[in-house]
Amino acid sequence: MSSPVTAVLDLRERATWDVTALLAPTPDELWGQQPLVPLGALVQVRTPRNEAKEDEPVVGPGSVDTVTGDVRTRRGRGAHRLVLRVGNTDAAAHLGDVLVPQLGDGPCVLIGEQHRALTFVNFVALRPEQPTTGLWLWAALSSARGRALRRTLTVGTTGRLPLTALLNTPVPVPLPPADPCYAQLSALHARTSVAVSSEGRSWWRVTTLPVDGQWHRYLVTPTPEVFNDGVPLKELATIIAGRNPPGVFEQPRPGALPVLNGRSVDGNKVQRWAEPGTGVVAEPGDVAVVEVGVRGRAALVTQSAIAGTGVLLVKPHDRSHGEALAAYLRSEPAQTLRGTLITGGVIPRLSRSTLAQLPVPHDALSASGDAHAQQPSPHAPLSEQLEQLLWN
Repeated sequence: MSSPVTAVLDLRERATWDVTALLAPTPDELWGQQPLVPLGALVQVRTPRNEAKEDEPVVGPGSVDTVTGDVRTRRGRGAHRLVLRVGNTDAAAHLGDVLVPQLGDGPCVLIGEQHRALTFVNFVALRPEQPTTGLWLWAALSSARGRALRRTLTVGTTGRLPLTALLNTPVPVPLPPADPCYAQLSALHARTSVAVSSEGRSWWRVTTLPVDGQWHRYLVTPTPEVFNDGVPLKELATIIAGRNPPGVFEQPRPGALPVLNGRSVDGNKVQRWAEPGTGVVAEPGDVAVVEVGVRGRAALVTQSAIAGTGVLLVKPHDRSHGEALAAYLRSEPAQTLRGTLITGGVIPRLSRSTLAQLPVPHDALSASGDAHAQQPSPHAPLSEQLEQLLWN
């Protein structure tokens, strides 16, 4: 049983005796000994001034993934709400702006090229003078400490982030523009992606279908050209369908290899083991992909195993590409393409030939192994990754 938390507080000059407010950390307690500056001294503010259109796709605070920072649009349920649109007008959110959620403590959004033409609801835009300041504020306010700070500011309110208090609150002074930390922050931000919902949309188009009978990509999306944006995975790797070995046992034995399936594709929660040579061997540097599901996990193989039924094994021709391929296959763009290509009715399933068609953008493989090694674990929540990069 954990010990109770005790604290001695001077209540003589406190405006409220609300326990949550009294125990909330101060900025000095959150940021430690770092030099601080009021947030309002670093930015200009843009609040929502445009009205949402009926059924317009929007991004709300809950549409930003807390683990990856990826953005997903959802269908708006009504007009007349004030929104921020990304564009070039003074009332719009501009490239480099930091959008802070007004509800909840989810990740902030640093507006980049991938966010052009998106519409945000329940966000306020902070416009810094320097691009590196925007990257710094996105990271600081989205880190674990930044989220704690924003929670503190909403104590005693209706839950909506008070803008005046936000601008008056101290934040760490941004690092000099030449600091190497920015390269790592930029690489982490580059991993974030956007998925535009097609909910409720219909479309038609006139096209010439190929004579080889490969019509699926032309029938499932109004923009089949997305499948030409990159190199087909089959040109970068050999893809093998896993199969359960004939003899398995439920406890590990000396020399035995774990059998990977949909639940244990990352090497955790293994429930079966088998002797080497009895199945398809997954080697370190391979990528194991879950076969069943509209969305599916992909994990880098770090120790020898056997790919069981329900796992597609990707063996990169260039062994240094394994980690980059795994990261891309987990990304929102790849998951969206997977959902488009998926086949099957009751049980949606990704076939080996379908995975082979998946395009891999050229820049997905551009990060070197050293750059990956400098980044925090991609499995950790974005706030923890930023916490590690900024303060550790």
